[in-house]
Order: sequence, then structure tokens, then C-alpha cells
Amino acid sequence: MIAAVIAHKESNSALEDRILSATGRCVARWGLIRTNIEEIAQAASVSRATVYRLFPGGKRALVERAAQVEVTKFFDHFTSRLDAAADVETWLCVGLAEAVTALSEDAAVRALLLATIDTDTPSDPFGGLGHVVQVVADAAVPYAARFVGKPAARQVSEWLTRAALSYTTCPSPDYDLRRPEAIRALVQDFLLPSLAPYLDASRQSHQGDIR
Repeated sequence: MIAAVIAHKESNSALEDRILSATGRCVARWGLIRTNIEEIAQAASVSRATVYRLFPGGKRALVERAAQVEVTKFFDHFTSRLDAAADVETWLCVGLAEAVTALSEDAAVRALLLATIDTDTPSDPFGGLGHVVQVVADAAVPYAARFVGKPAARQVSEWLTRAALSYTTCPSPDYDLRRPEAIRALVQDFLLPSLAPYLDASRQSHQGDIR
């Protein structure tokens, strides 16, 4: 009985992974508006009933969950490089460089992250890029806390996420982020000065703890 329950859970997990992967492929191929549950089910080789059973929220839930999975993979891909960053400038440069790479080379990542601005309900476009911002910001919090402290980490992570999404999805002629030197220039010209108050507050708090 226990073995059967475990097997069932493992089967559901495998099905969820297959459906989420199919969601990314479908959105990348057809866009959010033209992607429907029927096509996702066919791409995943499952029934519509299975999709709705595992994701009762329908297409919206699927897209948001698929985006979460891709963001997690995105961070896992270069966690060691983020962990090895000796200073906040290096951390920001690594993050931006990887974001540009992911958006330019991975069609599923690009489609899912941009899906919320391509919807058939303009009055409520999934909150704009709201869910993507939240997912990316949540994943960035532990890294931000290293440099700005835990109290400000969430706010800083969300702001950095919005800035990164802006520059990576809508490239600026002044900062071509396909070039490493442009990434460093953006970090030095804009991001670091904006973070200065948080960095100073974190250093002061750390010094107070030492005393």
C-alpha cells in the first residue's frame, strides 16, 4: 500500500514535470494567446483531464508555475558563480550576464518570462510582469542579503529584478548587455550608485554587531 502511494506521487511528479516542460515549448512556439490546454496536453502526451487535475488553475497556473521552474533552473545553473562573488559589483555583473544569456539562447525561458505582456486580457495582463518579478526577486533574496543585509534584501531584490528585466527584455542603445564591458558600465553607472544607501546601512549595521 505504501509502495503504491509512493509510486503514485512519483508518477504525479513526473507528469507535472512533463506538462510544465510542454507548456514552455508551446508558449515558445505559439505565444501565450494561441497556446491552450489542449495543445499543452498533446505536447505532454497526457489528457486534458490530467492537466486540470494537476493544475486546477488552468493556463494561468501552468504559465506561472512553468516560469517559476525555469527561474529556479536559471539560478541553479550559475549558483556557484554567484556564491563565489567577492563583492556586490561582481554579483550584479554575473547575474546580468546570465540573464542576457538565458533570454537570448533559451526560447522557453524567453517565452515564459515575456508571456505576461502577451495576453488576451489586456485589462488584467497577469499583473503585467508581476508574477515573474516576484519569482525572480524571491530567488535573489538570499544573495542580496549578503551585501545589503536581511532587512533590505527583499526590497533590493525586487528593484534589481525590475531593472534587470527592463534592460534585458527592452535593450538600451546606451548599454548593449551582450558585451561584458557594457554590463559592467551599467552596474557602475546606475545600479551601484542606487544601492549605495543600502550598502552603507548594511556596513554600519555589521560594524554595530561587531562592537
